[in-house]
Amino acid sequence: MSMRFIEKIMHLEIGSEFHIEKSDLKEIKCIIESVNYRVAKPVIEYIVFPSNCAFPICPKCKITFEGNYQKHCDRCGQMLKWISEKKVRYIFWNER
Repeated sequence: MSMRFIEKIMHLEIGSEFHIEKSDLKEIKCIIESVNYRVAKPVIEYIVFPSNCAFPICPKCKITFEGNYQKHCDRCGQMLKWISEKKVRYIFWNER
């Protein structure tokens, strides 16, 4: 994020006009994406390999990770919310 954009937002006053430039859209997208990683998303899918080992799938990056009940995906950093295993969907390796 650029300092120019941050300064532009910090100097806003209630009721003042705010014009969004095309270059600001990229900055806004970065802010929204950085906040989304902090909102916990439920882990709802596991992949079951031929050896009958099941691994959870990250709801953001869709990559498996080894540990159950970790707070964040070790690949993309998404905050995770663990739900009952009765509610998850199991995907078998040969179905992918």
